[in-house]
Amino acid sequence: MQLSYDATLSSIPLLITFLKAYGRPFLGITGSTNGADPVVETEELVDKEVRERFKRMCEGYYENVAKILAKDHSVR
Repeated sequence: MQLSYDATLSSIPLLITFLKAYGRPFLGITGSTNGADPVVETEELVDKEVRERFKRMCEGYYENVAKILAKDHSVR
């Protein structure tokens, strides 16, 4: 999945669905959805290097989405 060139933000639903289903093994974190429990890194089935690369990809995509949305909604 190439997220770095998603100018239309059409990959957001796909990424959300993927993270809901596979976020734990690919990001290596667990935690409560209510925010009361701490988020804890765990040993997972996916190699740590792969998890780190995937996390950087998600963070980069988030930053790109934030820039696009800020630009689209800025006061002119």
